[in-house]
Amino acid sequence: IGELSKESAARSAAHLLDLAVMAVGGTRDAVETARGRGVRTVRFEAIKSDIRANAARADMSLDFIATRHNLSPQYLRSLFNRAGTPFTDFVLEERLDLARRMLADPLRPDLRISEIAFEVCFNDHSYFNRTCRRCVGMTPSDARAEARSGFAPR
Repeated sequence: IGELSKESAARSAAHLLDLAVMAVGGTRDAVETARGRGVRTVRFEAIKSDIRANAARADMSLDFIATRHNLSPQYLRSLFNRAGTPFTDFVLEERLDLARRMLADPLRPDLRISEIAFEVCFNDHSYFNRTCRRCVGMTPSDARAEARSGFAPR
């Protein structure tokens, strides 16, 4: 068995402490904190991390992620709805964030905006522009110009 990363070890320790608080009892605040870091929360964070890491996959879907995490699509949808962000909105935000990072990447100044759009799974350049303007508040060209002028895109 491999070693845990520091982050995983810290999460595991916190989870064990939470289980002890729930089993033995604790202050009302401690119990509420333990509930907030429960299995559902940990699972949801792992799912969001997986989506972030794979945002550029063309096969990203509710079914794809549900299968990867051995969950039903309905349960996965309910996790996102409880958090107040539908699954598709979360994926869209992650893809736009990836596009912003690519637009600002000084190591890839020759990458065309249409290529970035395609890499983050927008097959329609016009839709990519409209979506950026609506969600980010600027066009991809504006975001790139802002990044090149020394200001990080929003």
